[in-house]
Amino acid sequence: MVYVLNKRERAGLEALDRETRFENGDFIYKGKLVGTGVKTLEKLVELGLAEKGPSQRYWGEIGYRTTDNAEICMYGATWADIRNLPEGTQIEPLQVWSWPPSSTQPIEYKTRRKIPMPKS
Repeated sequence: MVYVLNKRERAGLEALDRETRFENGDFIYKGKLVGTGVKTLEKLVELGLAEKGPSQRYWGEIGYRTTDNAEICMYGATWADIRNLPEGTQIEPLQVWSWPPSSTQPIEYKTRRKIPMPKS
């Protein structure tokens, strides 16, 4: 069954993704995710879009970080796949964030065309 993320979960996943990339993949402790509650973070973990673990930077803190599934949920592809697209190609987030995703076809930002992903 497909689970569509609600507004809180979507905002929490966006904030977690931003902080995870900023901290180079380290686990983000709850205090840095202002406006995102523990229930929302636990739901993201339950869906497989986030994972829990010890923070390397903030010793003794248990934090959260996004998984590859989160990138697929938000953009239709992982960051590794997105980086392999032709130079200058910008994609935008999918309209509906769900897990498992209802569409995994990234959309180009300027032209709104679906981008075919290279076969792995």
